[in-house]
Amino acid sequence: MKIETHRLYENRDDVTLTAYILDDSPELAAGKRRPAIIVNPGGAYVMLSDREAEPIAMRFAGMGFHTFVLRYSVFTGGTNVWPENLKNLPPDKKEVQYPAPLIELGMSMLTVKKHADEWCIDREQIGICGFSAGGHNCTMYASSWFRSILTESLHTTEAQLRPAFCIVGYPFVDWEFQYNLEMDELTRDSYRWMYQDYFGETDPPAEKMRACSPNYMITRKTAPTFIWTTATDKSVDPRHSIRLVEAMADHGVPYEFHIFSEGAHGLALADRATFQKSGDINETVAQWVPLADMWLKNIVKLGTNN
Repeated sequence: MKIETHRLYENRDDVTLTAYILDDSPELAAGKRRPAIIVNPGGAYVMLSDREAEPIAMRFAGMGFHTFVLRYSVFTGGTNVWPENLKNLPPDKKEVQYPAPLIELGMSMLTVKKHADEWCIDREQIGICGFSAGGHNCTMYASSWFRSILTESLHTTEAQLRPAFCIVGYPFVDWEFQYNLEMDELTRDSYRWMYQDYFGETDPPAEKMRACSPNYMITRKTAPTFIWTTATDKSVDPRHSIRLVEAMADHGVPYEFHIFSEGAHGLALADRATFQKSGDINETVAQWVPLADMWLKNIVKLGTNN
């Protein structure tokens, strides 16, 4: 495997795309192009979780994908450090606010396609995957790749930005829905940080929240999507996923949805690879990986000549 990291901005070290390129062995579909997937870790747009980054990439590499991890703009500069005092709101950092994370996912797609020949990647089979806030960024992209905010910002065409598929775990989806939920003090403080980091304000108007909520942006152009969550997630209410699925059903978007009966937020692979604390290993939830693998077999092909 070849591993290399690309900076998306010349003057910033915090926004990067790390590539995990499988060796072109004569025993492993030599010379054939493979599908690829760009992983977006979560972290409430405040930090980025390592548990939802390289371990996810390695699991998809084991399925035959070239994999990438995008460290997009967040308040802590791409680190995995959570703020100690959530009572003190972060200073205004316009460079990390919307639409920066969305555009950076588009930049990543263009980077992968630019190197497609070198890395032996099928340009038509590049998908995206995200968790929690990373799931929000992915579902935003899956429903926005053809919109002017991306095509004009990146000076490119819809075809160059189109994702082949989208996979999201316990995604944050609807800003207005979350804003109106009853939350305990700690959860409310965490979300105030998230809103401040993404919008530059803790109380954005409803129309602004809806414009950045994927469930309001679904169209027939939205990429086929695999969604999973848990019914007992206390950080990102499972109704975020349900609202997304309902919108996809309304617009005829191909999707597969799994809601597991038990499991905390942020389980990632839900096995020893991403174990951090008690409860992180959940054999039932871990089945999302083989389920996604089965779903992907109907979406992408291994070893093409495209």
